[in-house]
Amino acid sequence: MGDLGFGELVLIVIIAILLYGKDLPQVARKLAHYYSKLRRHLNDIKDEISRQIPSEEISVDTSSNPSPYSSGGAPSPPTGLLASLDQNQVILTWDVESQAEYYNVKRSTPPEGSYASIATGLSSTTYTDTPTFDGSTVSYVVTATNTYGESGDSMEATILLPAPGDSAPPPAPAGATAEAAPPAPAAAEAAPTAGPGNGNPEAAPAPSPEAAPGDSAPPRMS
Repeated sequence: MGDLGFGELVLIVIIAILLYGKDLPQVARKLAHYYSKLRRHLNDIKDEISRQIPSEEISVDTSSNPSPYSSGGAPSPPTGLLASLDQNQVILTWDVESQAEYYNVKRSTPPEGSYASIATGLSSTTYTDTPTFDGSTVSYVVTATNTYGESGDSMEATILLPAPGDSAPPPAPAGATAEAAPPAPAAAEAAPTAGPGNGNPEAAPAPSPEAAPGDSAPPRMS
């Protein structure tokens, strides 16, 4: 009776009182003996079943929402990677990968040409990069990860980063044509000179001054 709990002993005593009354002590001992024997027998059956069927072959799904990675293995590379310019930023977007838990972004800048990680553990399918705008060309790839590992690289997206101050010339208005430059003014002609033989009237001789009234003629020398 030493392996019985307190609650079990109380239950046995109550049953014994109801059934046997004054013979309670003796009956209680018998019931306790049979109950202990039954428990040992049940434990033996349980041990025998465990020996016959290894625990590795017994699986019970206790999750109401099975993991999306139940098939095992790393996710596939993301698809649909696009890169676009927005002022001084590069906006990257890609499609959702069904088995991905997180995404990583990698960038390649000449002249090295090798990809370096610039963002890890992204839960969304978009990323904004702020590279140096120096007239170079950069390329991007994205990978997907889950509990089983990381996918391969996606198809790369390449974009040209304009240098500071670079801008396209404004387009000419439709139908506009270049106007001809106005002709240079003709050289001034030389002014004609007066005199005979050149088709111009002769210059009139200047009139001689007359003597004013009251003026006397100069005295004649003898």
